[in-house]
Amino acid sequence: MHTLSEERNLLTQVGQVVQNYEKNLRVSGNGFSLVQALNLESDESRFHTRLIGYLLNPNGGHFQGDKFLKLFFMALGIEESTVGFNVELEKSIGRKDLENLEGGRIDILISNQAKKIGYGVEIKIYAGEQPDQLERYRNFLNGNFDEAKSKLFYLTLYGDSTKSEFTDYFSISFSEHILNWIESSRIACIDQPVIRETLTQYIANIKRLTNQNPDDQMSKEVIKLITKSPESFGAFNTLLSTRHNLFEEFGEQLVSSLRNISGFKDRFKVEFSNRNFPNPGSEIYFWLKGSSIERVTLYWQSGNTVLIGMFKDLKPAQQIVDKEIRVRFEQRLSGEFKVGKYLQIGEHYNNWFWISEVKELKNEPQLTYESWEKFQSKEFAKMIAGWVETIADAYIDLQSGLNRA
Repeated sequence: MHTLSEERNLLTQVGQVVQNYEKNLRVSGNGFSLVQALNLESDESRFHTRLIGYLLNPNGGHFQGDKFLKLFFMALGIEESTVGFNVELEKSIGRKDLENLEGGRIDILISNQAKKIGYGVEIKIYAGEQPDQLERYRNFLNGNFDEAKSKLFYLTLYGDSTKSEFTDYFSISFSEHILNWIESSRIACIDQPVIRETLTQYIANIKRLTNQNPDDQMSKEVIKLITKSPESFGAFNTLLSTRHNLFEEFGEQLVSSLRNISGFKDRFKVEFSNRNFPNPGSEIYFWLKGSSIERVTLYWQSGNTVLIGMFKDLKPAQQIVDKEIRVRFEQRLSGEFKVGKYLQIGEHYNNWFWISEVKELKNEPQLTYESWEKFQSKEFAKMIAGWVETIADAYIDLQSGLNRA
């Protein structure tokens, strides 16, 4: 008869391997990360765009000339000489015009005016797409460079495709293309200790972001423990099968705490809509009491980005929400709602009155004990309840004002 002893034994042994690994990091100093210390690991503009652009720039302060640019071209399969190429960061291409599909800022533009070649790189880690963003950038490249030679690259953690129907771009990833490029760049700088160690830390950063174990030796030790016997293999499979249920419990604990907040439960009906937590599409609904169509929604988007906003279930013919209340929502909450970045509501968000990214919940929940404690915390639930009440109060006030008018 199968018992839990095999699972307990495997957990104990794996835990010992992890402890030894962490002890080695403390002794060697290899656990130090300036990027983590400054909370820049997933910062697209201030960290990744600037570091990648700095390395690509032949005139950068690294004094390596076009070494990194050559290796970048190789990683992306670009068969062009790097002579004459210029690198620009956050390149302004004019005022955004959604009607004519023009304007915006390209994260990285690599161009050669003499050859009329332009390569645009748009970086997305957790941020959502802007309306017609890639199409606007492609139009700029077509209008300023040789269309047949120029390319637009969409860089995400895993090489995701854009949600739009636009297809004239190339998907590249941090997990493969950028990681291979940085690793080859580190080898090329083996005699440059400062650059080499900086790139080593960036490699570790990329692996953390893309859920790759930075330490292969620890993985090998864990695999040996799993494969040493039928019992340990069975224990591993049992533990693996509980992953979904464990994540579900994160959500259940949070919803339970929210439902028990005094006063809050009298105003909102809380529902956990998607048990496949925290995958894209997971949602926690906060229905306004007495309404079956109005709710504040906490929504897990792709890339573990979490959104919060005011949502109203409307029939397709009614789905263009009143523009005036959207404008008033933005004006009111921009001053008092400090959680995240307000998103301009495009055609993909017809039923949303107002929506914002939640920086405090990016990458959450994680399978860590710290994350587990957070999602059980009453203080965490009260913080989320405060966000919900702020949004709901703004909606009720603005809707009442419009009705009186």
